[in-house]
Parts: sequence; C-alpha cells; structure tokens
Amino acid sequence: MVLRRRRRGAGASEGPLRDHVRFYAAGAGAAAFCVVVLHTFAAVFYGALPGTVLPAFVGLAAGVLSLLAFVGVGWLLSGALRRLSGDVAVVLLASGASLYLLRSFALRWPEELLPGLVAVVFGGPFLFAFGGAWFLRPPHASSRWPGLALAAPGLAIAAFGVSWLLSPGSDPWPRAPVAQPGSPPAAIPSDPAAPGPYATTRLTYGSGTDARRPEYGEAVDIESRRVDLSQLLPEWEGFRARHREWWWGFGISRAPLNGRLVLPQVDAGDRRPIALVVHGNHRMEDFSDAGYDYLLDLFASHGIAAASVDANFLNGSWSGDFGGREMPARAILLLEHLRFFREWSRNPRTPLYNRLDFERVALVGHSRGGEAAAIAAALNDLDHFPDDAEFTLDYRFGIRAVAAVAQIDRRYPRRMELRDVDFFAIQGSYDTDEPSFHGLRQYHRVRFSEDAETEDGLLPFRFKAGVVLHGANHGQFNTTWGMDSGLPGALWLNRAPLLAPEEQQRAAAVYLSAFLRASLLGEAEFLPLFRDYRSGARFLPPALFANQYADSLTRKIAGFDEDLDLTTGGLPGSVVRASGFADWSEEEMLFRDGSRQGSSAVRLRIRAGAAGSAFPEYEIRFAAPIPFAPGDELRLSLVWAPEAPDSSGDGTPWARPPLAMTAQLLFPEREGPEAPVASSLSPEPPFEVRFLKSEDLTRRRYRQDAEDIPQTVFLPLAALRPLPGAEGPPPAEGSSAPGGPSAPGGPSAAEGAAPETAFTGVRFRFDPGTPGEVLIEEVGIRRAPAPGESSADP
Repeated sequence: MVLRRRRRGAGASEGPLRDHVRFYAAGAGAAAFCVVVLHTFAAVFYGALPGTVLPAFVGLAAGVLSLLAFVGVGWLLSGALRRLSGDVAVVLLASGASLYLLRSFALRWPEELLPGLVAVVFGGPFLFAFGGAWFLRPPHASSRWPGLALAAPGLAIAAFGVSWLLSPGSDPWPRAPVAQPGSPPAAIPSDPAAPGPYATTRLTYGSGTDARRPEYGEAVDIESRRVDLSQLLPEWEGFRARHREWWWGFGISRAPLNGRLVLPQVDAGDRRPIALVVHGNHRMEDFSDAGYDYLLDLFASHGIAAASVDANFLNGSWSGDFGGREMPARAILLLEHLRFFREWSRNPRTPLYNRLDFERVALVGHSRGGEAAAIAAALNDLDHFPDDAEFTLDYRFGIRAVAAVAQIDRRYPRRMELRDVDFFAIQGSYDTDEPSFHGLRQYHRVRFSEDAETEDGLLPFRFKAGVVLHGANHGQFNTTWGMDSGLPGALWLNRAPLLAPEEQQRAAAVYLSAFLRASLLGEAEFLPLFRDYRSGARFLPPALFANQYADSLTRKIAGFDEDLDLTTGGLPGSVVRASGFADWSEEEMLFRDGSRQGSSAVRLRIRAGAAGSAFPEYEIRFAAPIPFAPGDELRLSLVWAPEAPDSSGDGTPWARPPLAMTAQLLFPEREGPEAPVASSLSPEPPFEVRFLKSEDLTRRRYRQDAEDIPQTVFLPLAALRPLPGAEGPPPAEGSSAPGGPSAPGGPSAAEGAAPETAFTGVRFRFDPGTPGEVLIEEVGIRRAPAPGESSADP
C-alpha cells in the first residue's frame, strides 16, 4: 500500500511537470519564430538584394540556419555539462563571472582584449589542469596520453599570453633622420643642461601639519598659510570629498600651500627670477611634485629660483577625479604660491627676503599643469574670476614666460589667449595619455603686439616655440611617473620604441633650461635651438625632432583660413595659382583624433612624374609690394609627407627623402633665384607610432598612426633677391629640378639695376620625382633685429 501510494503520488506530480515543460517549449518556440521573422525583415530592409521575395527568402534561410547552428552548440555544451557535477559547473560559472567583474571594475582591460584575457587566464589554465589531471590518473586506468594532448596547448596559451604581456613590444617603423642636403646651423655655444655657477639651497614650505607628508608637516622648513578654493571647485562634494578629506586631513576650503623650493645662494638685494613648476593629474596617493627635482636643481644653479608646487590633493583617486573641472583651482593655486613668496620676500626674517624678482616669473606645467599655467597667466592681470565675479583677483605678477610639457588643452572650457608672453611647449610622440600635440593649440593662441619689444635688459622681442620629441611618452618627464599607465595598463603599452627615461629628461632639461635662460635672463645665444633643433644636437639625445618658432618680429603674409576661395590669399587682394599637382585643397589642420589644431593649411599632392614633365608650382601674388631688408628671412611652416614605397608596409625600413621644394621671390620686373628649402632644413616627415602592442587596439583608440605637425623653416631673403644688375626672362617650366643648384631665370650680367627691396609674389616649385604631400601652414617674413638688438639667428 505504501509503495502504491508513493508511485501514485509520483505519477500525479509528473503531470503538472510535463505541462510546465510544454509551456516553456511553447514560449521558446514563439521566441525562435520571432527571431527568424526578424531576420527576414532585416534582409528586406538591408537592401543588398533586389526585390522583396528573394531577400525575404534569404533572410528566412539565414535565420533558420543560424538558429540551428546555435542549437547545435547548445546541445554540445549541455552534453558537456551533464558530464560535470553541479559543483564543478557552479565553480566554472562563478570563475567566469568573477573574471568579468575584475576586468570591468579593477583591471579595466580593454574590451578588444577581453577574448585574449579569457583565453590566457581562463582557457589556458583550465586545459592545462584538466589535461594534467587526466595524465596523472592511476596507471591502471585508461590511456593517459589524451590528457597530455590537452595540457600542452593549455600551457602554450598561458605561456604565450604571459610572454606577450611582459614583452616590451616592437617598433614597426624604425627610421633614421632625414638626410639634410644643406649645412647644419651653428651650434649653440654651451650645454643648457649643464650645472650653472650658483650654489643652491633646498627648502620645503607647507602647512606644518600635513599628516601624509613629513616634509610638509613636522619637517617643514617654512610654514605657509592655507587658502580657500571652494568657490572655484563646487564639485568637491559627496563621497569623493569625504574620502579626500579623510585621507588628507583637510578640505578644499583649507588647501595648503606646499612645495619644494630650490634657491640660488645670493645676497639680499640680488633679486633672482622665479619659476614655478606644477605637475598634472596622477594618482593623488602617488605624490608627483618630487618628480621635477632635476629641473629645480638645474634652474637654481643658473640663478633662477625654482619651486615645485604640490597640487596632489586635486588629482584623481579610486574615488574618482574632477575630470578637468578643477583647472581654475589649479591655476589660482599657482598664483597663491606666488603671493606667498611675495609676502615672504618682504620679510627680513625669511630666507626669501629681497631675493626674488616678481617681474621675471615663469610658469612651467606638465599635463594638466600645462593648461593650469596658461590659465594662471591669463587670470594674473584680471580683477575678477571670469566664471564668478564675486571671486576677486589681485595678483599682477610679471609673468614673462609659460612652458607646457605634454600639455592638455580644453579641460577648462575657456580658450586662454596669451599676449606678449614667451611660450614654449614640448610633446612626446609616444604620449598615450595626451596622444596629440595639444600644446600647439596654445602656441597658436599666443599673440604678440607690435610693440612687444622690451627695454628691460632682456630679449628685445617676445618669442614662442614648440618641439615634438620622437619616442618620448607622457610620464617620463616626471621621474616618479614612468609609464603613462600603471599596472596592469602598462602591460599592453608598446614600450620598445620609447626613449630611456634619462634621455627624455635630458631633452626636457636642455629645452626648458634654454627657454628660461633666454626669457628670464636674456641669454639670446640659446634662441637658435628653438629655430632649428640641430643647433643643439650635441647636447640632445639621439632622437628625431620637429620644431616650431615665431616671434614678435614675424609678420604673416600668407595663411589659408580667410575664406573658401582657393584662388585668394590671406592678405587682401592676394591671388593664388597652382599647377601640376595631383590635387590641392585648403583645409583645417587636424590632430589624429580629428580635433582642430587651430590653424589651416594648403595641401599639395605631388604625383610621380615622367621625365621632362612640368614641375608642380604653387604661387601667391600680392596686391601691394612687400618690402624687406637684406637681413630679413622668409618663414615657412610646413609638413612634408613623402609617399611610401610599395614595400614600406612589410616592416622594412625605408629612407625618407628630403623635401624637394624651392622658394622663389617674384618682383615687378624680374624673378629672384630659386633656393632649395632643404638647404636650410628638410622637415622630418610625420612620426608614425604604435602606442599599444596590439595594432588593432591602437587603430581603434588612436585612429591614425601619424599626425601632421608643422616644421618651421627659415630662408634668408638675401639668397632670394636678384643680384645687383641681374635680370632675366621668366623661367621655362621644367627647366631645372627643385633642390638643384641651378636657378631658372637666374642672374645675368646686365648693368645698372638696383637691388630689389620689395617683392610682389612668392613661388614654390616641387620635384615630381619625389612624390608625396606638402602642407604649407603659413608663409611669413621675419624682420631682422635692429642694430644693437639681440638676434635669434643661428
């Protein structure tokens, strides 16, 4: 009876269970039917096939086949799972879910590398352990060798993944410098990075109560005050603020003025210039301000007091960062440090008393610090903060120079236009944090007045410059940062093409020291370094460079952003003519991410020509003659991108040819000789880079392997002016190759003609035997310094 009741009870329970299975089957069948119908509609609307019936049939077939394929995969998986115990299945599912959470919230592994992560961390170890356990089973069991066949590929997968992560990567575009047909410029007279004659004193200043950093706490040399920055950063709130206040021991309303200060040892009354150096965004727990000690010591040894500002409390943390909204606070913090120095320089009881010159101030910023330096310079002369008039300003220091190292731009929505300050920007081509030369945008936003020349015993003109250092990354400018990303992100950075840290810091020291010594001390002998990087070659690491330079002696005579008409030039009444090019256009210059550089250029594409074909020419005629003096120079800002040979994509190095382009001045009655641009400087073609070890991931993240960064080239106008008494007919097309020694329509022996002092046009000619693209961003005239003025001429 008992058994019968149990069987009857069991039979009674099977009925409802079968009903539920039928219910699930009906729902699953309806879902599958809808998916197949959706495939049918998708095929019709996709439009790849004509008509309606054929696409519907193809879509229906694709839906059914895909459904059957996935059903087959599901049967295989369910069969495998039936062989496992429930505990094993649960552990596998839990491991997969835990790995996904780890990737999403901690490792931040790029989505494109997720299959590799699963294979290396999950699949490889699973196969190795599974096969190993099979191979090590008792001898009397069935064959053990299939286990070895599973363990071997599992070990290979894991080993390959680990070796890929630990490898430095590779340089797919090894290259030598472009051959320079012309003579190198005269070298600058001394090494800007060599220690100077001044003995130095190192001090720290701070609140005296810093709980995290003894040098700003109990071991501080000078006790400073605190400042209230809360009005500048209302985003300091919520959990992010509470975490920071717990960790630091202070809030944004009591921000400390902490810093490292190196002073040249001078007597009171010998007031020295001052340079503030400020770091960018990094983990706030990984203090950044000590990473510029090598610069502070160098600057101070040359008589420039130098401080590294502690802004770590504004940096990012695991609880988040401010996304650039803290930029005004970073800028005002710099000005408050200067205010503190000014207060203490008036106090006879301090080591700063009467030793600092606040009319010779430089701000040097790295990353977000670079933009903060520009913002501070722009706010320095204002009475009110532009975003909040209730926040009053009263600084007015003599900020003479701003330097930006791997600068970010546009975190702060306002565009900082600086006027009559010296500016310098340096950028690494392998910067994965700021992969474009955003300092170039600030370079374009530096303006000079016509009366920018000064009479303070320093340089008689203002200047701005920029340089791209091939192989430099974002972090190695700071000795404590290193790679652009910490672990695990650094594991997929392509580290093989990078300069060594000491090489990158050497280049930074050379350029920044030369910049500050020129701007703050008036040592004009270093200015040739910014016009042509080759003048400092013996002091720089063996790397490739591209530089930009302009000053208040420069006048633009041709730009390419005035209108949509390709046949008109920047100056009113200018007329443009082009011939012999595959195509040409005027366009905005863009960075690799598609954002604007802040200028426009004419793009000239030179196709390979047959022997005897006409040389491509680009000519600008001006409405009024442009006067010049013998010492003046023609200034060109251009990009040279030679056409790669067919075999260059297979990893084989190829020699980039020099620019085959000549410049020629046009006069009312005659033409001047052609001068090869490369006789002054042939630009380095755009630097190709692979930021990450994965080529596909690099393309997805950074879009382009290279970006167009202009190189500045100067040609002496004396070499473009006809000799006295020279005259000749217009040159015959194709009569000589650009870059060659001859000059079509060159000087003849006619007597009596006076030297030309004004030209009415300029012509550029290109050799079709050297195909590629040339972008001309700007044509200008640099006036020779007046007698007695310092010169930037190499």
